Parts: sequence; structure tokens; C-alpha cells
Amino acid sequence: MGLGAVISCNCFRDGKTSQLPVPAHLIIFDECDAKLDLPWENHEPEHILFNQWLKSCCPHPQMRYFIAVANWMHYRSFQHTLEQIGWQYFPALQANLPEPNDGCMSPESAAKALIELVYFRNHVTEVSNWFLVNSE
Repeated sequence: MGLGAVISCNCFRDGKTSQLPVPAHLIIFDECDAKLDLPWENHEPEHILFNQWLKSCCPHPQMRYFIAVANWMHYRSFQHTLEQIGWQYFPALQANLPEPNDGCMSPESAAKALIELVYFRNHVTEVSNWFLVNSE
């Protein structure tokens, strides 16, 4: 199984999406998704139109970029390496890296995590992991 990251595009903010099927004030954004600010009940048609619009409103389906990161084994190895170096150097990563197959990171936390990744890149040579790949 692969692990990926989803990053929201700026097309809506920059006015680069197609014609809205609902009034703009009904669209809200959390840290990961655009959503319709209406309950599903009694507003099913609006939700259906909005969800169809999201699929092709800009060059990024669902207004998202997708980046393949690694598989879960490599991801856990990365977490283990961060732990070996010391979580005190990676508070944003520790607080935001997902454990289950979901999670969301705010832009502010992502900016902090990028700084921590630079630190990681500069210190990764200090850590080694030994494991058996093939017993034969």
C-alpha cells in the first residue's frame, strides 16, 4: 500500500475555477478540502452539483495535488529515524504525521515541517538502521 500527500490548489482563491454551481458564500475550506456549507438533508441537489463541479472545476481533480510519498514500511522507517535523531527537533512532524491512513496538516504546520525536513536532511547521516532482508 502506498502513502500519499494531498495539497489543496489555489485555483478557487485565484479565480481560476469554472463557473460555480452554487453561490460562492456557501463554499467553505478547511485545511484539506472544499466543502458545501449546507446540511445534506434537504440540500441533496446542491451537494450533488457541487461534488460534480469539484471533479473538473480546475486542472486539479477535487482541487487537489496528489504526491506519492512512500509505502507504509518506508514511512515507519522514516518515523523511526526521526525518533532516533530526537523528536525535540521535529515537533511539527511529530504532531502532524498521521498514524492511521488519514490526517491533515495546516499550511502553518506544513511550513514548520518543511524547516524540520531541512534539518532532517542535514542530520540523516547520523542515523543508521540495520535489518535482515533475506535470511538466505
